[in-house]
Amino acid sequence: MNNVDVDTLLKSQQSIKKNPAYGYKLWTTNVLWIDSLSCQLSTRDFSTVPSDIGQPLGGNDTAPTPIEYLLNAAGSCFATTFIMLASQENIKIHSLSIDILSDFSASPFLGLADDYAGINNTVFKASINADTTNDKILEVAEIALSRSPVVASLKNYPKLVMI
Repeated sequence: MNNVDVDTLLKSQQSIKKNPAYGYKLWTTNVLWIDSLSCQLSTRDFSTVPSDIGQPLGGNDTAPTPIEYLLNAAGSCFATTFIMLASQENIKIHSLSIDILSDFSASPFLGLADDYAGINNTVFKASINADTTNDKILEVAEIALSRSPVVASLKNYPKLVMI
């Protein structure tokens, strides 16, 4: 369903249920500073991706910022968790799009305030077209939001808005 290998997923679920240690993984990445406020990010054998900070904060604005990567990571983790859960329930997904909004104050980053330096008021605006009711989509989406590892790693939990 939805090109998800549900059989393999269920086998993994059973293996982890029998031996919870199978469910733990050490993730490693590498960040290499390039110049100015630009870095190269690498993970496993994938191509590197650039990161930069916008010009108003001293960077060159040549690539997405770390905050943009964080928001994309949270959104894609929510999306894949939603697709996994929907596939397990045999729900066909036709489309899924998420706009992510989040507030950021540069003042703590620049040392001008002792406030929380992270993102705040994160909202996932999810548009999902599926072969089920809107109530069921919302139910699965709320479960996905609560089970998404990257979303759970955010200090300030995002708000889900279905559109």
